[in-house]
Amino acid sequence: EIEVGDWSSDVCSSDLGLMKRGSETKTESASLDFNASESNAEYQFPPISLLKSPPRKTAGQSASTLKERANMLEKTLRNFNVDAKVIQVSEGPAVTRYEIQPAPGVKVNRIVSLTDDIALNLRAKSIRIEAPIPGKAAVGIEIENESIKLVSIREIIASDEFKNAKSKISVALGMDIMGNAIITSLKDMPHLLIAGSTGSGKNERLRSEERRVGKECR
Repeated sequence: EIEVGDWSSDVCSSDLGLMKRGSETKTESASLDFNASESNAEYQFPPISLLKSPPRKTAGQSASTLKERANMLEKTLRNFNVDAKVIQVSEGPAVTRYEIQPAPGVKVNRIVSLTDDIALNLRAKSIRIEAPIPGKAAVGIEIENESIKLVSIREIIASDEFKNAKSKISVALGMDIMGNAIITSLKDMPHLLIAGSTGSGKNERLRSEERRVGKECR
């Protein structure tokens, strides 16, 4: 029969177990040493192999499709008396950018004002016009792809841009339209807002960043 509050004086605080009153036997357990130092144990960063491999790359738009859309874009602009030529096409994971070079005397604002007409003629879900493209004498018309390619956190972490990042609190934002990894540092972002519609992946984005921090930081 165990009586609460009546214990033998020889019970040490580090012993884990119970002892009956007047009994010479007790259940012993390993004592806990909270002063044990593990400073000699070297921390091992989790390997990238813990992350799922990205799905096999699916074939994007064919060269003939891209060329056909480029010709259609030039034709649409000519219908509105805008002389411009497509000089480069870049297909990204989510959008394809058509770089057009206006003829001398053509105002950039004229092209921007045709946003809705271009979307209608190209049967595009949505378009965005960057006028002009920074560092280039061209206007960028970005058209949403029919199917969006998945960009995984693993392939960004494995990229040269991420490996060569100097900051230990680098953030893997994704990939640009050229397929290059976009890396920045949290020290340059004291306030970070992640916005998006329901189900767009905001929570998954935060979880991905937690995995990234565990990969690089002690």
